[in-house]
Amino acid sequence: MKKYTIPCLVVLTALFIIISITSLISNITALSSQDSSTKEIEGSKRNYADSLNTLPSVEQILERYIQAIGGREAIERLTSRVCTGKLIHDIPWRKPPYEEVPFEAYARTPDKSLYIEHRSDGIYKEVFNGKIGWTQDADSITIEESPKRSKLEFLMDSQGALHIENYFPGLTVAGKDTLYGREVYAVEPEGLKKAHYSCNFDVKTGMLIYIGYYWELLDYREVDGVKCPFRIAMSRKSGSSTYVFDEVKHNTSIDESLFIPPDTDEALEDPFRGIDDPKVLPMLKHLPYEHGGMNIPPQDGRFLYNLITKNDYTRGLEIGTSNGYSTLWLGLAFRKTGGKVITIEIESLRAKEAMENFRKAGLDHVIDTRINDAFEEIPKIEGDFDFVFMDVWKSDYIKFLRLLRDRIRPGGAITAHNVSSQSHSMQDFLDAIRNDPDLETTLHETSEAWISVSIKRE
Repeated sequence: MKKYTIPCLVVLTALFIIISITSLISNITALSSQDSSTKEIEGSKRNYADSLNTLPSVEQILERYIQAIGGREAIERLTSRVCTGKLIHDIPWRKPPYEEVPFEAYARTPDKSLYIEHRSDGIYKEVFNGKIGWTQDADSITIEESPKRSKLEFLMDSQGALHIENYFPGLTVAGKDTLYGREVYAVEPEGLKKAHYSCNFDVKTGMLIYIGYYWELLDYREVDGVKCPFRIAMSRKSGSSTYVFDEVKHNTSIDESLFIPPDTDEALEDPFRGIDDPKVLPMLKHLPYEHGGMNIPPQDGRFLYNLITKNDYTRGLEIGTSNGYSTLWLGLAFRKTGGKVITIEIESLRAKEAMENFRKAGLDHVIDTRINDAFEEIPKIEGDFDFVFMDVWKSDYIKFLRLLRDRIRPGGAITAHNVSSQSHSMQDFLDAIRNDPDLETTLHETSEAWISVSIKRE
């Protein structure tokens, strides 16, 4: 026994010493690593803090921008700007996919602007006269009492750089960023999406080179001592649109009459002829939004009105009420035929706004408003229809067609909006109504949007 005891004790002692030394080395290494990590974190914090401390203020960035484009004195000498050029669309899904649209723009300090496009289907306008704004095309005029100022208005304004916060309120410096390979100071407005409205100034030059992530300001040229972009490239889904300026003039006389709001009856072909209801007529000419949305043009409303009254339809369904503009046309028509229409809107605020409009128009006894998901509500409604109008998410058109096709009375109509302007989003629906042997389908160029009419064969 003794002969084996001594070596065992020696071995155990040696193992204990080795383990102790290893533990000691490990602890020293850990402490060293922790100290190193702490130093790195602290150094990183210091670098971040130093970076924040060296960022210029909003005022400094904007003043540098003013100097970069020509200086405050030169800008203040400009009282108006007139631009001409073309808007080039290169978007594969658009019809046509490539198009050049001539445009002209007028701006007069302090806050008046007019933008005109000469489109193939007529003239399109965007106007702000310092108090109200409106858009106008061949089909409709939409007046906005408190319009949001646009990026294009800012770029057209010869003194826009001096009062940039009128267009981008509550600007704050978000930091230094790299945008498409260029270092920028990102200055963001309050309450607007930075992807669309942040102002990105080149760190090296001080120039504004991006508005949001999708508007790139290119080819700055000096005109009357002030630099302005002669090309504005806008990234779009699967394509692009680009403003190319041919000419920019300053301090030219602009006719004041350009900023006078148009009279609807004089500006458009009269879709209201024969509509003499004193409550409804003013609402058909102008129905403001309280909770956002989009409405059909008056010409489209009159087309639907004529379709209903001509065929003496008496039971209608509308999918997508918005604030009730299209429904007013339908309600007028069904009141004339002695029928009624059900309209379905998923957004409760819009639906309630529409219901109030129907009450004011005296049509609430003709219009039955349902606040619900249409896919849930339609199966609850009993009976068939002789008229259906769809103006909702275009990808859902095919689903509603399948849901309603067999509930349309012989001679009844399924109608749908935007079948030209948004055809890329409903190709399956368009193929279905064209190829269904029980439906006789025609497309009507009532406006830029177009309306499809599918009559159920007898």
